[in-house]
Amino acid sequence: THLYRDTFDGFVKTIRKANRNTVARGGIGANSTKPKLLHYLHEIVMNKDGIAAVAGGEAPQQLVDDLDAITSQLRLLASKQPFFGDFAYAKVWLGQKGIVMPMHYDATDNIYVMAWGRKRAIIGEPGQLDAFYRYPNGHPLVGSSQVNLTEPDLDRYPQFKDARLRE
Repeated sequence: THLYRDTFDGFVKTIRKANRNTVARGGIGANSTKPKLLHYLHEIVMNKDGIAAVAGGEAPQQLVDDLDAITSQLRLLASKQPFFGDFAYAKVWLGQKGIVMPMHYDATDNIYVMAWGRKRAIIGEPGQLDAFYRYPNGHPLVGSSQVNLTEPDLDRYPQFKDARLRE
């Protein structure tokens, strides 16, 4: 899996190029020893002040209009929650089929919108951070777990066996 910051157009070009290369090599099938590289795009589309932005700069007018429409609808519902402040740092994640995100901790509240396809989400109950073996402070993956959820190594991460997860 390859995570990178790029524009949406750049992401689309990368996916198209990867697909062309796969076809040119005759595809990646059961006889291939090389796994297919999967890509996903992570882009912040709203800055800390709740203003639409792309790659830290000005957002296209269509994105500004779309985010204004979405947040105006959601703000009414979210404002009924006592902890709600306002929208900031909205992100868009786009990925191919087969992407597996590592377990991670989000420091902000999330609203999840599935545009197409499907996603399986597994959430850990609060209060058990030690069971997830978070990377240490200062590490680039500080918000992520060292445990591979697909194949957890319980000899290396024994507390994970008692983790309370919900799907």
